[in-house]
Amino acid sequence: MSTTDHRTRIAATAVTIERVEGDNSECGRPLTFTGTDLFARVDTVLNVWRQSAPALGYHKYDLAVRFADGHTIKVQLELNRDVPIDSGRELYDTAAAYVNLGWGPQYSEPWQSLLDNYQLGD
Repeated sequence: MSTTDHRTRIAATAVTIERVEGDNSECGRPLTFTGTDLFARVDTVLNVWRQSAPALGYHKYDLAVRFADGHTIKVQLELNRDVPIDSGRELYDTAAAYVNLGWGPQYSEPWQSLLDNYQLGD
């Protein structure tokens, strides 16, 4: 998801995805993307993977994003057969959810920093 405001956001330099549930031929084989259109290319693969997710339920995948300043964020997200993937939006929504959990600043501040300073998506 791209955010438009007056701040320059720190761009992603690499995105790694790894399927952790589902088709054994796809699990345990991390794929790393660099260059341009990172999230769009990641989403292309994830949208293929989601086709083999169960009709009821989901499969999981790991997402790791390295940013230009060296910061890395790692999360585990879900593949749902019926829901097209937008990994940048899912990362943004996950960070926003963690900020709003009310678990205190020691937990929410790193996620808020991610929302404030980093480009989450293309």
